[in-house]
Amino acid sequence: KQKGPYHVSCGVDVAVRPNTDYFSEVKGLWGRVTRSFKVPLPNPPPSFRRSGKKSKEQYSRWDVSARASVDVENYAEDPSVKLDFNSVNKEEDAAFNLKATAGNDEFSIDEIQMSKGFQALDGRLSINPRYDRTGSHVSDVILGYDDTKSGTNVQIVASLDEQSIRVMRRVGDKDAIAPTVSTSGRVLFEWLHDLNDEGDAVITTVEPNQCVNVQWTDGPWTANVRAPLNRRIQMDQVE
Repeated sequence: KQKGPYHVSCGVDVAVRPNTDYFSEVKGLWGRVTRSFKVPLPNPPPSFRRSGKKSKEQYSRWDVSARASVDVENYAEDPSVKLDFNSVNKEEDAAFNLKATAGNDEFSIDEIQMSKGFQALDGRLSINPRYDRTGSHVSDVILGYDDTKSGTNVQIVASLDEQSIRVMRRVGDKDAIAPTVSTSGRVLFEWLHDLNDEGDAVITTVEPNQCVNVQWTDGPWTANVRAPLNRRIQMDQVE
């Protein structure tokens, strides 16, 4: 629902159960508020300058949203609210996301990440620092370079404990190869084969002395087959 410059939405997550107590079927509650802000561009990007647009259009837009959700099923044991703040600026190729938890007079940041892209060296250079407290407990930064002309993509992931580099190169219209090397000594080789233009693909990953993994995606269906090297394939390794 539109409230002035704000757009407000809310919802209920429901589990279908044969129960007359309707409230017990509610799994979660959530609400979201979004708004867009226009910011004048001090130096219009090349796309604006080439288009010859009028000065009144020399703006970039920030799309900002805040979402709050509550787990009703476990609220008695964990009376907390999950918060998700997100902002995106397509003109400036920038984004920011923060996930947090509030409850019991406490506020903690669970995840935070930022990204910024630049046009450089006939391609796109990007930087993406990240922090994850709830999952991997890792702070790292992703540096990427994408050259669409040559079909080359380079990605460096660096943390205090480990660094890795992945170089992907297109081979023809439907295939790509991508080796990955990390400072821990781990080496991966990937072969990506596109089945169509809708995102369906077969990805084969080889980890020397460890395993071969094949992932086949076809619409909503995904199959994974993992074969350990020098060992027999077991049924529980086929999904």
